[in-house]
Parts: sequence; structure tokens; C-alpha cells
Amino acid sequence: MGKGKKPSGPERFTISSAGDQPIIDRHDLYQKAVQHPPGDIYWMNKFYCKYISPEAPHHLREDCGTAFLSSTWCKQDPCRTATGVDIDAEVLQWAVQHNVDNCSDRICLVQANVLQLPQTGKAIHPHPQQQQQQQPSRSLPSGQAASNGTAPNCQH
Repeated sequence: MGKGKKPSGPERFTISSAGDQPIIDRHDLYQKAVQHPPGDIYWMNKFYCKYISPEAPHHLREDCGTAFLSSTWCKQDPCRTATGVDIDAEVLQWAVQHNVDNCSDRICLVQANVLQLPQTGKAIHPHPQQQQQQQPSRSLPSGQAASNGTAPNCQH
């Protein structure tokens, strides 16, 4: 990288201070160091349209942690919904405070063991659209999108 150029991509790590000690938000750090939802969504859509269905997926079910992928999924298209599942209530609360903002009516976060769904689980952040769905959507394993039958054809 040349002189004076800023790195492209997400902002670098959030560090604030309380007295003399810096406070590093581990969830924020993880998102910025490991995750890239736009790229993940691009490849999920491409794979889904090539191997599963010519219709673009509209629902994502993810083993979510901070719900970064789910929230990005919903923000990219107002017709999309997402369900995020995580066993840790603390990380789900962080997700609600930091990632589930202007698309909160289309994301449902469930506290549950992903290996025991759908038998157990507690909705941490239910969304109204999911409660009103008349037609069930097809579900694929974690991190993959499923079509609800109302999506337009895939664009490549």
C-alpha cells in the first residue's frame, strides 16, 4: 500500500478507553477481523441460483453470533428476512444493540442450541413478518439461504 492511502474495506478496530485501560469490544473486533457479509451473500446467492433454484433466495437461517450476516442480508433487500440462532444470550443482546437496527422488523433472533432446533429455543428478538407468514419457506442448513417462492429471478 502506497503512502497516504487508507486501507479499503471495513473500519479498523474500535478501541475506547476507561481511565488508563483500553476497552476492545471483542464482538466488534471479530466482525472486522473475520467476517465479510457482502462477499458471503454474493457467493451464497450465486451457489443457490446455480445449484438449488433459479429464483433468488429471500430468507436466511444462520448460526448467528452477532447477527452481522443476517442484518447485512436484510439491509441489502427490503424483501429479505432472516432468522439467527445462537446459544449465548449475551451475544444476542449485543447483536440487537449493534447490528439489528433499521431492519429489525425482518430479523428474528432465537436463543437455542443449533443442534436441537426446532425442539427448543427462546425468541430474543422476534419480528412480526415471521409470525404472519402464511407460506412456510424452505430451509437449508446454517448459513445458507432459502427461497420463499416470491423472489425475482437471480441476476448474474
